[in-house]
Amino acid sequence: MSNKILVLSHRFLTNPGDELKKYLLNKKIDFVYIYHSFSEAENRCSYLEYYKDGKLLKKKKGLDFMGFPEPIIYIKEFFYTFFWLVQFGKFQKAVCLDGLCANYIFIFRSLRRIKKIHFWAIDFVPNQRFSSKLKNWTYHFINKRGYKKSDEMWDLGPRMIEAREKYISFPRDGYKNHQVVPFGCWTKDYPKVAWKNIDKSTLVFMGHMMPKQGVLEVVLAVPQIIKSIPNFKLKLIGGGKFLEKIKKTVKEKKLEKYVDIKGKINSHKELEYEIATSALAIAPYNPKLDIWTYFTDPGKVKVYLACGVPVLLTDRVFHLNKIVENKCGAEIKCESNDIAEKAIDFLSNLEKIKKYRKNALNYAKSFDWEMIFNNTNLIK
Repeated sequence: MSNKILVLSHRFLTNPGDELKKYLLNKKIDFVYIYHSFSEAENRCSYLEYYKDGKLLKKKKGLDFMGFPEPIIYIKEFFYTFFWLVQFGKFQKAVCLDGLCANYIFIFRSLRRIKKIHFWAIDFVPNQRFSSKLKNWTYHFINKRGYKKSDEMWDLGPRMIEAREKYISFPRDGYKNHQVVPFGCWTKDYPKVAWKNIDKSTLVFMGHMMPKQGVLEVVLAVPQIIKSIPNFKLKLIGGGKFLEKIKKTVKEKKLEKYVDIKGKINSHKELEYEIATSALAIAPYNPKLDIWTYFTDPGKVKVYLACGVPVLLTDRVFHLNKIVENKCGAEIKCESNDIAEKAIDFLSNLEKIKKYRKNALNYAKSFDWEMIFNNTNLIK
């Protein structure tokens, strides 16, 4: 049996599969990375990358199926996966980042082309994952089959196993093996900015602009914040349809002087620097609208901390208590008054921010990707 590893996912911009790819490259493990574009992406292509001894040996791109019905696209994905994989012989292990991908390759295990399949679940939505009841039923049916038939279940967050039991009656003993493999960061790669170069009155938000993210409530908190901190600046990083609503609100409230809308930043280095030079970060997930975050592990909170920036966040994030205990962040409500109060408390106390920045960097070491992947049995 070959020692090759397969990584299989659906992908919009980036996902944890890209971090696994980096880990395998660093370890010089031979692997094949296949990913299919999500519906939100600019195309509906399938991609293949083959790496050996840390070097890219083969790269392929399938035809674009944009505009085709969803069932046709999924059939296309299965056949691309099948015909590409038969070219590479046998695999020791496979990591699939969603239920569809896991179901695509169970046949390869039956044919003894893959020895062991790990299903790494990066989301769980109890209901309303889709607007269609049929799609929601199909989503859970496919995932349940993946949970049950995979050799090992990896969950991004510890609440996911509880949620499956509560909402879809999937038993805790229904997995062959189970492990929490959370979102991490390559902590050594993030910029470490000297205190003198920090914008000490800046609050940063990074993420896809959607109502559930609570970003509008942050904008509405600005008028109250500037009464106490006249040189306050809110830095917004990210794109999305909701960004137009944000821009309109900023203009209506005459906040252009205080809100710096960066938009989407494609360069990881530039994005991380913008975060690292900010004094404080915020992740105000709206509990009334957010059906995703509670059951998973949002990566942006860990990016904030790995950049050394303390974070204000709501209780949708499962490791909120750890962040508060380690004094690298504070809990907020997704309400403009509470956001303003907590932001003022931090930004008017530079010694507190300085202390919390140091704590954030120390806490970030506990979720370094190297350590997380080493704690799995993927390459053991």
